[in-house]
Amino acid sequence: MVFTSKKIVTAKNLLLLNLKFTLRDWKVIVLGLTFVVLISLLNIAYFINDLQPGSRIILSLMIAFVFICQIIGLLGFQIIVINYLFYDQKKLGYHNIEQRKGVNSQTTFYLRLIILLIVSYLFVTIVLVFTSLLSLGTTSSIIRLNYLILPTLSLYFLPPSLPPLVH
Repeated sequence: MVFTSKKIVTAKNLLLLNLKFTLRDWKVIVLGLTFVVLISLLNIAYFINDLQPGSRIILSLMIAFVFICQIIGLLGFQIIVINYLFYDQKKLGYHNIEQRKGVNSQTTFYLRLIILLIVSYLFVTIVLVFTSLLSLGTTSSIIRLNYLILPTLSLYFLPPSLPPLVH
């Protein structure tokens, strides 16, 4: 398959247009902000909890609980974004417009997956910024800060692996 400059410009325009429509959808915005608030509250609850030095089991259970909640929240968010990108846009007729424009179905599929990754990384970055700001104002140990930030950093590896599970 040969990519001409016209096909690349069309794909770029479709990517930007679909990204704009996705970020304006109320379901994506509401669930994205809910994801950010929920994970930030979990991180705050984990961080504020004053554990005794000998309670490593409780600390490890809290880290696992926060990490599992982050995965479930990200998965739920991606389900809503995939629902919008593939099903709602098809009902609204965006697929028909793209096919009349001469864009291959495979190209639009990959563009929608790229949009899913961009939107997922955007909201994961917001969570990481809130978590980092939370850790700046504390005098706790460096080890505890690492336990707070590392599960959130691991969310950067999850968005590419979750869409095949969702779709």
